[in-house]
Amino acid sequence: MHTATAERRQEDQHSAEEYGRSTKVFDRWGGARAVGRIVTLEKYKSLENLVYANYTSGLREMLATDEHFRPYLDIDDRREHSIINDQVCDAEGTPMAEVIREGRKASERRAQLQPDFNAVVIRDIGDEIVAARVDKLKPGQVYITRSMEPVKELKNYTKTYRDLGYREGLAYDQYYAKVDKHTLVAGSYSVDMSDELTYRQQRAKLGFPLPEGATPNTIIRYGFEISATPKEAERFVRALRADHYKRRGATKKRYSISEYLEQNDEIVRGFFDIYYLSLAQARNTGQNNEIMQDLALTVLKASADKLKPEVRQNLMSVAKGQTFNKNLAQTMDDVVRYAVVEELRKGLPAFIGQSFSSNEKTGTWPTNTRQNLTNKGVSVTYTNQLLANNISTGVRAGRAYGGCSATELADESQDTDGLGYNHSKQEAYGGKGKICKEIKNGDITNCPHCKKKNVRAIVPKAGGKVYCDNPTCELAAPTKKSYSSTTEKRWTYSYNK
Repeated sequence: MHTATAERRQEDQHSAEEYGRSTKVFDRWGGARAVGRIVTLEKYKSLENLVYANYTSGLREMLATDEHFRPYLDIDDRREHSIINDQVCDAEGTPMAEVIREGRKASERRAQLQPDFNAVVIRDIGDEIVAARVDKLKPGQVYITRSMEPVKELKNYTKTYRDLGYREGLAYDQYYAKVDKHTLVAGSYSVDMSDELTYRQQRAKLGFPLPEGATPNTIIRYGFEISATPKEAERFVRALRADHYKRRGATKKRYSISEYLEQNDEIVRGFFDIYYLSLAQARNTGQNNEIMQDLALTVLKASADKLKPEVRQNLMSVAKGQTFNKNLAQTMDDVVRYAVVEELRKGLPAFIGQSFSSNEKTGTWPTNTRQNLTNKGVSVTYTNQLLANNISTGVRAGRAYGGCSATELADESQDTDGLGYNHSKQEAYGGKGKICKEIKNGDITNCPHCKKKNVRAIVPKAGGKVYCDNPTCELAAPTKKSYSSTTEKRWTYSYNK
């Protein structure tokens, strides 16, 4: 086995499960056609469809949080789940309750290091409660609830929670409709201008009042059941959202971002087909490739001075290096999604039939973009330059997108919050964002105690608080420490009793 591949797999083995296991699916797709591996075409296409669904979900959420277009856009998302042994499962047959439970455990580990993350644990527990209740539905029953934004946390820990993808005043109505003993349909519908009092009034009118003690972080636990088909459930939550907008005095017509992406699937799919298999293969093998290298180099040439230092450094590693790890894969995923969103937003004014002032113009959509992307002989050099130009435009305009766990793309001085990634924690079966990396002994991180950045984390073998190797830290490691050289070059420490 190649050393880079061995290191990457050892790294993954010690990592926390990521919500929704999207990384694992991505990794398996990248290795599905590896030498010596037998994978049926049906299995290969199934993995590809899962990765594509994750990619488009991120694009929807990012576009829906665009500050200029948000007053006009809503997300309408619908998915079908299989039920196996009376448990609703993900596309790989893993019970959703198990997936969410692993996410909650990872959140707890993160909160140990980062106390302002405690609200995420509370919200994850709510997702667990929902999953358990949905598993008990009978055919013809529907469970409906709302995931509100973390109001206090967005105010008190703005950067942390905006980086997780939450946005002020953006909630999601969720429904879970059990069709029969084998099938469940889940829907997630964004609700802008979210307000707890308005929702309490709506629930009281429906005959399902919320408990007095319910908070924005726990409201999701207090859903209600109705008897309906999936289509009837969809009409119900759409009507609930329309009533919300009426109560809040909204006057602008709103449009479905899901419909917009469907109308432009040729463009969305075109970029996916050009970049994502190469990205997945690099991630799976640990070996860089020409497509990733050329894209990274082109982006650097267009906007290196505006990129966040760590993003710029990762792009330099991709542009010049031979090995590839999941950190670099995440950066390249972020880069492609951000650039695709910038491309898609060019067509939004026409979609919603609005004109914008000069400082809000998104430019005109090149008439040859769609034609070029559907041309199998399209030049990657052309698409690289197009994406690089899009990124340059976005970061220089200071645009920020949310909706999911985000990695900052632009330099902090540009006042941007980064890109979207994976599924929103407020979707039906929420808690699938890439937010719960387990802190491992020796990881480079920011210490919550001494506030020093880029220090090595110390994870006590016997448990307890995670701290760092900064000698001035109040929980600093003992002075005696040793370095163990392994394939992963991890730090190990000797502890004085």
